[in-house]
Formats: sequence, C-alpha cells, structure tokens
Amino acid sequence: MGGQGGWIINHTFVLGGIGYGLVNEVEAGGSQNLKLEFGCGGGLLEFIIASNKIVHFSVQSMIGAGGVKFAAIDYKEEYEEIDYSDDGFFVLEPGANVIINVSNNFRIGLGVTYRYINGVDYADLSDSDLSGVSAQILLKFGDF
Repeated sequence: MGGQGGWIINHTFVLGGIGYGLVNEVEAGGSQNLKLEFGCGGGLLEFIIASNKIVHFSVQSMIGAGGVKFAAIDYKEEYEEIDYSDDGFFVLEPGANVIINVSNNFRIGLGVTYRYINGVDYADLSDSDLSGVSAQILLKFGDF
C-alpha cells in the first residue's frame, strides 16, 4: 500500500513524492518463523495527457530507495518481534495510468508499473525477487 503527493504544474506535470510499504504479512518460512518486511519511496515525476478530458492518461516514474529485512516472531514471549539486520537498495518504478475525472476535486484510475530494484544483498533475496510488475488503484483528491 502506498501514498503520493505532488504539485501539479499547468495541469500537465507533477513533481512530488511517493512511498510504499508492505502491509500484509509475508511468511518467509524457516525454523524461526520469519516474516518479510519491505518499504520504498522517492521522488515522483508524472506527465498527464489531456487532463481536461473525462478519461485521460498519465505516465509516471518514481526514483528512490528502499529497504528490506526479515523479522522473527518469538511465540514464547507473546508474539514479540525480534528484528534482524536490514538491507537498502535503489528503486526505479515507471508506470502508466488510465484516469477518470469524477468531479473537480476527485479522480479515480487504474495503473500498471514495473518496479526495478538494484542492490539487494540480503540473505537469500536477489534483485529479481523484489522487482516486477504491479497494478494500482488510484484515488486522487485535490485541486486539479
């Protein structure tokens, strides 16, 4: 799940920031009941095509950094989490969106992105384990 915010320039360009975090629990297995924690964020650049049309398009790109770690759950101590070391990496995530103008201050849309990650050097994880295609549902509020 994530969020983004930005400044819209001339109804066409967006300069802002974006961040994502893993909200569901991803079990990593093993004898220590490991779970994976993941988050990333960075700068957002977006180009909006024909924003005055009811249905319009945009292309976007996020460039930034992220982190990943395993955490073990200690069931003997009332589900206390034991943190392990973490690892940072570079993230580039270009994407495209289809957006519908619902009102002057609300838009909805669907999008697809590809998250490219480089620099993971952590346990049994590789860059390709965390890179991949992602779909998004957009709820945009603001002064467009």
